[in-house]
Amino acid sequence: MPVGALVMGALVYLAGHALPPIGSSFTGLVAAAAALTATGLLPVRFPSSKWQVPREWARLGWVAFTASFGAILGAGVLTRIASPGFYVVLAWGLSAPDWGAIWPAFLAFGLARAAPSVAIALGVLRVRNRPHRMFVWSNQMARASFAVQLMLLPVIAATFL
Repeated sequence: MPVGALVMGALVYLAGHALPPIGSSFTGLVAAAAALTATGLLPVRFPSSKWQVPREWARLGWVAFTASFGAILGAGVLTRIASPGFYVVLAWGLSAPDWGAIWPAFLAFGLARAAPSVAIALGVLRVRNRPHRMFVWSNQMARASFAVQLMLLPVIAATFL
């Protein structure tokens, strides 16, 4: 997933530098909109893809399937975007002054996107006889990460505005 995220970061960076300069306040505006949307105060839906990685791709074998799945999820825009915070990462990719400022944000996104999958896989090993616990745990992780995002988005908005 981190590789897919870094590739997406490079593409967004190139697109951002092909356009007239946007300025970092754009990132602040997107962060403010994402925070208001996430809390329900702004009744807007960000665009997102409904496409999912086809199960038939499992015929490729576990290595190829896992690599493809990770790259696609890491890119962030090819499947459903579960986090309004990802739009802030995209905005930063378009408006940041240089690659050195962009790649850490996309790498962090890729690692954060991979973390639940890794945690659930490790959890499956721990709860073999109680698989329902894995789903309870994944829901708890999702709620906790959403709460963290709600705290960070206004801080990002205030920083860049």
